Amino acid sequence: MGHHFIGDTGQLGNIPGDAALRIEQGGKGVQNLLPIMQDDGYFGDALKARYPTGSFDINNRVFRYFSGGHGWMTCLFYTCSSHKNKTLSFRNEMRTFFLIVLLACLGSNRAFSQPSGQPILVGAEQMDAYLPLLAGKQVGLVVNHSSRVGNKHLADTLAASGICLLRIFAPEHGFRGDAPDGQHLDDGIDSLTGAPIISVYGRKRRPDAEDLAGVDLVIFDIQDVGTRFYTYISTLFNMLDACAEYDIPILVLDRPNPNGHYVDGPMLDMRLRSFVGIAPLPIVHGCTVGELARMFIGEYWTGPKRPDLTVIPCRNYHHKRPYELPVAPSPNLPNQRAVLLYPSLCFFEGTNVSIGRGTDWPFQLAGYPDYPDTTAFSFTPMPNPASKYPPLEGKLCRGHDFRFLSVDSLHREGTINLALLLDVYSGFADKAKFFLPTRYIEKLAGTYALWPQIEAGYFRVRHPGDLAGRS
Repeated sequence: MGHHFIGDTGQLGNIPGDAALRIEQGGKGVQNLLPIMQDDGYFGDALKARYPTGSFDINNRVFRYFSGGHGWMTCLFYTCSSHKNKTLSFRNEMRTFFLIVLLACLGSNRAFSQPSGQPILVGAEQMDAYLPLLAGKQVGLVVNHSSRVGNKHLADTLAASGICLLRIFAPEHGFRGDAPDGQHLDDGIDSLTGAPIISVYGRKRRPDAEDLAGVDLVIFDIQDVGTRFYTYISTLFNMLDACAEYDIPILVLDRPNPNGHYVDGPMLDMRLRSFVGIAPLPIVHGCTVGELARMFIGEYWTGPKRPDLTVIPCRNYHHKRPYELPVAPSPNLPNQRAVLLYPSLCFFEGTNVSIGRGTDWPFQLAGYPDYPDTTAFSFTPMPNPASKYPPLEGKLCRGHDFRFLSVDSLHREGTINLALLLDVYSGFADKAKFFLPTRYIEKLAGTYALWPQIEAGYFRVRHPGDLAGRS
């Protein structure tokens, strides 16, 4: 099945679904390693002095892309120290990142010549590009509160345009985006449109034949934040799989990735596959949901049968252009600062350290009850609408306050920062209780290597001048 691209980011028409690149690098390979912590030390001078710049060796893999003047990935480096003298094949892991580059280069140069000063138009706002595709069809929507056309919800907009909304499929946090973290959701009825709501974050994570009966076309329009463990892309994966099985076309209305300006972290070890890691991606994947949809089916990750996929790309957007989300993407990412800190702080979800769930500042704090500095910033997690059962509920926690960090500095950082995780572990009194016994840290990291490396205090300190020319 071909991929369809609509919009002025490149009138590509049909691209063969089996288009792919096999990238091989012989000999010593590429030896540029990614500095996990930049030298501006945004976690504070003490951490900066302790971990000035580093390459954290997770599973012997470190990934980075370098963006050209237009923000597209133009070079992606791979290093594997245990395969220095072997040919490195990327067929199963990395070729699709290069395929995205190829598709971008094949497109119209207009996509790269648009001034950044023009407002970004998300896919949902380009109604004249996709409304003709919906005429006379019974539509299924995979949407939440972020699915907006201006100030109006996509479901309400389509209903007002006379489109038949047969069913709405609700992801984590629900159709209106107000369900607490992790809460399984029941089916229901949307009071405004009258459409049945089918939960795909409850007793099932994927619609079945009954759920999709009568649906002529599925539309996916949800704001993502660019990390492998953010579950909306797992919902996208499952919808693509279901649409392929039941021969239903799927339309993805693309939105910018607020963490789309970098790629970082280990590839998922598929033995740890879960709903917080459903495909072999780095932790920070650098893609929009439209690009991920192409990748998921282009690599046959959703299975041997592919759905008929159409993507409406964003206009006036490139991956280096900062994008501030117009609405909070989920209850515990309430602002842009939390969204940018999320890739680094989410590792604490696998530990006995609170990242502020149950406060007004989730993913902007980090602390625990026995923090050694009794004069440090303190907070107490309590149940609230965003988190019914926050970790360390009712316990006074002390630790770090990141609410003062500027959004611009966090955007410039452009890496996963493991320095805080290492520092908090080093000061944790009962280290046997630092990681949760569920071993959730392994699912978040997507590797079995992080836990023992943190316990060993393993952090390879390097300076930028040391990165070149190493074998």
